[in-house]
Amino acid sequence: MTPRLLVRADAGPRVGTGHVMRCLALAQAHRDARGAVTFVTAPGQAPIEARLRDEGCDVASVTGSPGSLEDAAATAALAATCGATWIVVDGYHLDEAFHARLRGGGQRLLALDDGAPRRHVADLVLNQNLHADASDYADRAPHTELLLGVRHVLLRREFAPFRDEPPAPVARVARRVLVTLGGSDPDDVTSTLLDALQQADVDALHATVLVGAANPRLAALRARAARTPNVEVLSSVSDVARRLGEVDLAVTSGGTTVWELAFRGVPAIVGAIAPVEERLLAGLRSLGLFEVVGAFADTDATSLAARIGLLSRDAPRRERMRALGRATVDGRGAERVLEAMRHKEAT
Repeated sequence: MTPRLLVRADAGPRVGTGHVMRCLALAQAHRDARGAVTFVTAPGQAPIEARLRDEGCDVASVTGSPGSLEDAAATAALAATCGATWIVVDGYHLDEAFHARLRGGGQRLLALDDGAPRRHVADLVLNQNLHADASDYADRAPHTELLLGVRHVLLRREFAPFRDEPPAPVARVARRVLVTLGGSDPDDVTSTLLDALQQADVDALHATVLVGAANPRLAALRARAARTPNVEVLSSVSDVARRLGEVDLAVTSGGTTVWELAFRGVPAIVGAIAPVEERLLAGLRSLGLFEVVGAFADTDATSLAARIGLLSRDAPRRERMRALGRATVDGRGAERVLEAMRHKEAT
């Protein structure tokens, strides 16, 4: 019988797409090992559902309000029906009671977490961040094991070909700038960053804006790009890993894209677009990886323009960022997580 994972994660304008996309990385690794995957998501996210189906995954919709006990019961029933051996859960709204209901169905449970305060009851808890610390999980069930730190970062299959590829030399001046605010950017920080790039003192600067599948402002951003020289807007990009190798500098939020940039050796300016990202930014500060600006809501376009200009002209600093990023994320996290799941099954 083909081993099956059931993944419960949501995407949308407020939560973005990061939870689903990092679960997709694990799903791809599982499928590469001849496994099968079913995703259960909240309804109304057709682009994400299409992407998951294109990856060979089955997709089902939530029954009941997302995160409710009705949702949990229906998810557990589907896991039993499809013969899942593991349930993977990723979402801040999927709380301890939700986790406990799933584990009561007989499947093993893997919970992806970024340090949210709760008592964990999953078989495995994965926190792939620099700030991950066992002290955050002192109040956990006796059977709960921890997978902590960036050696477990989940990167999608498209990044694998670049594991051993030497990076291009750092540009003397960073003129090719990537802007990416995750899957949704609910407060339209992208527009502020475009203002900053227009003010930045960098000759011949070219901006590429990656707009996520859950961003409702795609049409407006495309209209702005049409009026602005040297700005292109891209959406539903399936070759992110390759495109990251074509830029000199990125401006991004504190989500999973940070680890993709580190792996590809792209220097970055990173800010938070949601309070939950502040801990990730603290981890970046502690390591000295990237330039951290705090909450984007507290930073105006003029000060961001100054940071962009300074870093664009500071090639030695960008080289240090590139080297540290590549040393921090090796791209083999999904395989390590799958191995930990296999080991847990054997115990």
